[in-house]
Amino acid sequence: MAKNPLIKKNRYSGGYGYGYGYGYGYGEDVPLLPQGKRNLFIALGIIALGALWLGYRFYLWQENRQLAAADLSWAEGETEAAWDYIEAVNPGAVGLERYEKIRLTLLLERDPAAAKAYAEEILAYELERKDPSFPWKALLLAHTRIQDWTGLETALQRALKSGMLQEDSPEASTAKAWVALGNKRFEEAWPHLQQALLRNPFDTEARLLRSELQAGSPSQGDRNQAVVSLREIITRNNSDSVRASLLLLASGLMPNLPEDWKSETERLSENPYLESHYLFSNKKVLQIVLGRVRDRNTELSYRLAKKLVSLPEPSEMEIAEYAFYAQEEGHLEESATAIESYREVSGNGSLSNWLETRQSWYGQDFEAALQGCEQGLKTAEAGRFLSLLAAFAQDQDFDIPETLQKQALSLLVDFPRLNQFQWDFAARKLWPLDESQHKKLERQALALSSKNPLIAGRFLVDHRLGESALQALQSLEPDLPNAAIELKFRALVEVGSLQQAEELLNGSEAITEMTQLSGKLMLALLAKDSAQIEAAWQAAWNYCQAERNPVFLAQLGDLCFEYKATQKAQRAYRLAQEISPNLPISSASLQRIATLELDAKQTSTALHMIELALKKDPKNVELQRQWSYYSILLNNKVLEARDILRELYERRREDRAISTAMAFSYLRTGQQGRALSLLNLVPQNEATSDSAKAIRYAALIANGKAEEAAELRTQIDESKLLPEEVALINEFEPVVVEEIVLPEVDDEARLYQPENVDPDGTE
Repeated sequence: MAKNPLIKKNRYSGGYGYGYGYGYGYGEDVPLLPQGKRNLFIALGIIALGALWLGYRFYLWQENRQLAAADLSWAEGETEAAWDYIEAVNPGAVGLERYEKIRLTLLLERDPAAAKAYAEEILAYELERKDPSFPWKALLLAHTRIQDWTGLETALQRALKSGMLQEDSPEASTAKAWVALGNKRFEEAWPHLQQALLRNPFDTEARLLRSELQAGSPSQGDRNQAVVSLREIITRNNSDSVRASLLLLASGLMPNLPEDWKSETERLSENPYLESHYLFSNKKVLQIVLGRVRDRNTELSYRLAKKLVSLPEPSEMEIAEYAFYAQEEGHLEESATAIESYREVSGNGSLSNWLETRQSWYGQDFEAALQGCEQGLKTAEAGRFLSLLAAFAQDQDFDIPETLQKQALSLLVDFPRLNQFQWDFAARKLWPLDESQHKKLERQALALSSKNPLIAGRFLVDHRLGESALQALQSLEPDLPNAAIELKFRALVEVGSLQQAEELLNGSEAITEMTQLSGKLMLALLAKDSAQIEAAWQAAWNYCQAERNPVFLAQLGDLCFEYKATQKAQRAYRLAQEISPNLPISSASLQRIATLELDAKQTSTALHMIELALKKDPKNVELQRQWSYYSILLNNKVLEARDILRELYERRREDRAISTAMAFSYLRTGQQGRALSLLNLVPQNEATSDSAKAIRYAALIANGKAEEAAELRTQIDESKLLPEEVALINEFEPVVVEEIVLPEVDDEARLYQPENVDPDGTE
């Protein structure tokens, strides 16, 4: 077949020279014409240039994005992220003036010396800027922050000469004030500072300088104004707030109020600009502020101490303080390293031994801690170890073995330099733990009576040692103060000298009316004469009603509670609650009220009393358990109560009441299986309360164990349960479904017989 001549012509006719379909078979090589080559290279060049242009545009976009991220991170307090972003930016790919401003701002807060060098670098080359004064302002600030007063004066003259700063501008006036202060020309500083504030009353640098000057003023009005100004700056929560907070804490301006110190130290601790601030690397500032806050905020003290030891050549005491606060904050690995560093510098001294002993305590190696305390009491620094020994008695964060507690308390009461208040605390803790120590404590109390007969007498009376109490109080005769009269009265009652006790009440002029009335009521209750009891009760009740004093009413309630007059005790306690819902009375009295309210089936009122007692004694394990159990029972704060119980259970797994309450929390939060598994670990015997049986019953029903639950149900006395516990039983009572008997087939057929059809013809 002949080829079409047009096809041959098309082979040479252009395009890119491809020939398939133009007379060439598939797979046949086609020569590329020069014109096609040219066109192909042009197209590839255009594509390559376009890709380069797009890549460059993307690069510029990425750099500007990083610059914006640096600015935003700084504004949001993410100072380290801001620095990382600005370090990664190529200045040639972004707006140079914006880059310089952001970098200078960061450097002024991080490293003023580097900021000075960078400002000088910027000023070294000429560039048209929207704000040509900014590098000069930054340079002045940098000189101020590194306290280079000669350099500041020179830089100020250069800035004024350049025309970029006006003579009366706030920045120039503030710089002049700093130069005057740096050169001890205090009288010259105020006019310049006033000029700066006149031009801009909100200039932060000028206001901070004014506050610093006012802090040293003898005028209380100036000092108060400084506090107001600094607190206004602090509320901004920016980098200037750090300077204001440090100045406020270091200057002595803070009023000596715990709440004020708490709020200010917490505000500084939470400021995101603190860690990267240049003042946070100033050793002198850190030392001053740490000295101010060390007893007020351990978290901030830890951060300050840690920063101090990271600076060159930390002192021995700075290392020791860092170890101490690391222990307080639970950073035991850091404290162990710090203790080793301290030993390398100072050797084995009493302070290093004390830190080692604290390390053992916080690491819950209580035997080593006790051994360290015993050795420490023999040194000149024994006072340091006394507080650790006291922790064995009062710190319930750890499950300390009772044997070690007794040893620690025994060491405390035997320490000859213990003051009477410390002895009283330790002796009261030791008394219920070790009966074998009673005689020794009685002797020590009698010995103490020569220094403080009231403390000794109260200890002896409270522990029913009437004869010894009378002996301890003899040194106060004959003019006994009211507190001693009350103690002597109780001691006479204890030894059975009721006649003498009555004569003491009637014959003393120093005795208060409340002491006299409560004493007569006690004698009546002891005599068990109903007429005397009613008369004495009515007299005391009328007095307390007239006085409207909740403390008196609580004392009256305590007395009646002790002598089993529970109705009268409840009446006194309830009036005390009406007068003062928050009851300024002891934790023990509040617990007695809670007991009476539970007896009266008033669960919510009892819970309120337990809450008040817990505020006074927040580490009391039994109060924590009671609050958690009754909160869950009332379906109130169930998750919070469960979390508290979980902590208690981890520490005291053998405690049956805590385990039962923990199981109840599982039951209330839909974990029936875990509840029953935990209850199965709790021994069930005659000592098991009806409340515990009710919880187990509910758990058995919830887990489908109806037969076992039915057997347990017969053992529960509902009269001993609270209304909410009875409701719990009823909530989980098995539902009895009446069996429906279906008719047999023949019976069903008969239903449809004619005689079973109604007159209307319907079924």
